[in-house]
Amino acid sequence: QLGLADFNVSAPPGRTYRYYTGPPPLFPFGFGLSYTTFALACRQLLLLLEGGRTPAVRCDVSNLGSRAGDHVILFFHAVGPDIRAAHDHPFPISTLVAFRRLSIPPGHTRSFTQHFSDAAFETTAASGERRVLYAGTHSILVNPLDPDNFTATFHFPGRGLSPS
Repeated sequence: QLGLADFNVSAPPGRTYRYYTGPPPLFPFGFGLSYTTFALACRQLLLLLEGGRTPAVRCDVSNLGSRAGDHVILFFHAVGPDIRAAHDHPFPISTLVAFRRLSIPPGHTRSFTQHFSDAAFETTAASGERRVLYAGTHSILVNPLDPDNFTATFHFPGRGLSPS
């Protein structure tokens, strides 16, 4: 329970979409309309780059309609149940960590790879004052509102990173 005058959006539980558990809103965060239809197909990657392994998601976005259109792909981070169980403070349901806007002509497909630094997997500490990367399971949710959504799961065992 939060006081009416408490508008702190960092300290859990905050007042933003990241903590909202009430009835579904008519237009949820990230909702959008288009004059065409898109199809999204993604896969999880763990790339070996200079300086170590980097989690990434590769996506192909196809414009299935007869009109050109823009499509925005949203990437949210969510901590896994193992992290939630190991700590006694609330975590955000999900947090927007990246987005990509693509202009796609009718009948065409655009592909891209979205890389994520460790900062994308950090969450606010119980005090709300600093960012922490908790060891355990982390997920990247790609367009969770779309029927063809995708979830990539990564595991951070301390300093290392491995796909689940």
